This record gives sequence, structure tokens and C-alpha cells, in this order.
Amino acid sequence: MAMQVPHLLSATLALAAAHRRTSGLFEGDCQFELMKGNSLTQLRSALDRFSPTENDNILATTLLLCMAEVISPATSTSSWRSHLYGAATLSAQHGRSSGASVSSISNFLRRKYRALQAVALACSSKRFEGRILTANDDECDAYIDDLAGYSTTLLPIFEDINDLERLREDCVSDFSCDCPPGPPHFDCNSPLEHQSHLLFDRIRDLMAQRKMSWTEGEGDLPWPVYHDLYLVDEAHHHMALLQVFRRGSLSVPLQMIDDSRRAILDRLSAVTYQSGPCPGVAALPPLFVAGILCTNKSDRDKVRSLLKTMWMHYGMGNVRTCQTVLQKLWKQQDESFAVPKKLFEYQVDDDVLPY
Repeated sequence: MAMQVPHLLSATLALAAAHRRTSGLFEGDCQFELMKGNSLTQLRSALDRFSPTENDNILATTLLLCMAEVISPATSTSSWRSHLYGAATLSAQHGRSSGASVSSISNFLRRKYRALQAVALACSSKRFEGRILTANDDECDAYIDDLAGYSTTLLPIFEDINDLERLREDCVSDFSCDCPPGPPHFDCNSPLEHQSHLLFDRIRDLMAQRKMSWTEGEGDLPWPVYHDLYLVDEAHHHMALLQVFRRGSLSVPLQMIDDSRRAILDRLSAVTYQSGPCPGVAALPPLFVAGILCTNKSDRDKVRSLLKTMWMHYGMGNVRTCQTVLQKLWKQQDESFAVPKKLFEYQVDDDVLPY
């Protein structure tokens, strides 16, 4: 596909150069900027004469450029956002264009975009403002997406987590909850707290409904792979609980939050990491979120060990970036010991995408 499309080929080479650069092969620096510049120039030219039949090619290029920015070590820029916003528009355009065929490539690109979108919705430091790509009507049955590492039932949860920031900005002084929540919640005094409670309960209901559904047959995942995928999916459910706590407002016992944080570390420690495609590739989002809430040395050491394992197997720059961000955050936590903050008050300023 890339051999016939210049901007896609340049984006592929840019992503390869980004991998070389993050792996310590410094000759990738110039190659990355050159290939990225070539791809952007060629992409603009293709957009000037856009045709619905070219949607897949342009979407693939945009996603590759987004991935190249995601794995780059710089944390001060948010270039991945502009690419992901563009991919959102292209994905929506594909759905409206009768001339665009729904091929296996189209479906794969849709899944890839949705995987990136979900992490941006749930984990990025700023609200994701792009178009939200939801599941098709024919995708109503829940399943664990082996490309993303989590159940499709979490997609609307991630979208609602993203909207919590908007509720935080809306101050309602005379809010009254007609249906106060029961245990484990204490009370409800704001729209943000009300929505946070509802989200928390929805996630716990989803966790209670989880069950292994592995079958052995042609085309099915081998048991060890499915088992690891199941563990990573469970970690994503706990990650969602932690993000509601961090970005929303909850009045639940803090032990429940601590249990979810520990559960993430335990589940991800039980995953088998291999140097190639495997469920462990999708472990970074929950690991990063759990790491933000780690305050003691033993748990931080577990996070460092898992990050090191992921780096050694996958060599992706965003693993090192996440480590840098966490180290800085932990230092802030330790230095503010004299004036302790609540855990959810520690914010990640660097706009990284832990994907």
C-alpha cells in the first residue's frame, strides 16, 4: 500500500526513523525530520485534491505521523493531537462518503484510530476535542479488541471520563441531587460528583460482568495470549476507576482506589512480555495511570521494573517519556511532603500519550 502512495511511504519511513532515534541510534534524528517533512508536504498536496476513494491512504498516513510523534521523546509539544484530530475528521468523512468502500484495510484503520482515541480520551492531560468515533451498530456485542487491549464496553466510559473536565469548569452553586448515591459513596454535592459516582458504578458493574470466553479453534487466539489479553483488559478497567477519581470527584473509601492501583500492578506483572506483537504492548496506559498514584518506594520500583521490561522488548520512546514524567511527578510528591496534597491534586503537565 505504501509503495504506491508517496505520502504514506514517507510517513512509514518517518515512523521507522523515530523508532531508531528513540532506540539510541542518533543518525535517525535528521532522517526523522526529513521524512516527516516530506510526508507532510505530500499529504497537503493530496488533501488539496481530496477524493473519498483516497480516504484510507490519507488516514493511514495521518495515523503513522501521529504514532511517530507519540513515540518521540519530546514531551513539551502536542503534535500528536493535531494528527489525531485530523484522523478523527477523516474517519467521520469515511462514514459519510458513499464512494468509500468498507474494506478490511478500512476496518483496521478504524480500529487503530479508535485505539489511539480511547487513550487520548482517558489518559491525556488535556481534554480531547476531536470528533469521537463510536462503535458501529453491528459492533454492539462486547469483546476485547486484541489491537487495543481492552473491551469495547469501555469506549463510552472513556468518552465520559473525557467530559468530566467540562463538568469541573461548570460551577453550580445550588445543585441538588434527587437520588443520593448509596455505599460506597458518601454524598453528592455537585454535577461533577454526581457524574463521577455514576461512572464509578458503571465501571464496577462492567467488572462484575467480565468472564473469560476463550474457545479453541481456527483463527482464535492461543490460550496464553488470550489470558494475557484478559489481564490487560482488567488493568484497563481499574485504570478507568482511577481516572474517574483523578479527573472527577468521588467520595468513596480511599482503600478502593488503592486496591485498583495495586490490582493494575499485579495484573501487569503477571503478563508475559515478548519482543513482538503481544498483549503486553497495550499495558502502558494503565501502568502510567497507576504510576501517577504510587507514593511508596516498593510500588514505584514495580512501575520502573515494568517500564524497563517494556522498553527492552519494544524500544518505544513513549515508554522512556512516561518514566521521565513519572520521575518528575514523584519528586514533586516527595518534596511537598511538608505540605501534603491529596493524590488527585497532582497533575501531569506534560501532554504525553501513554500508548
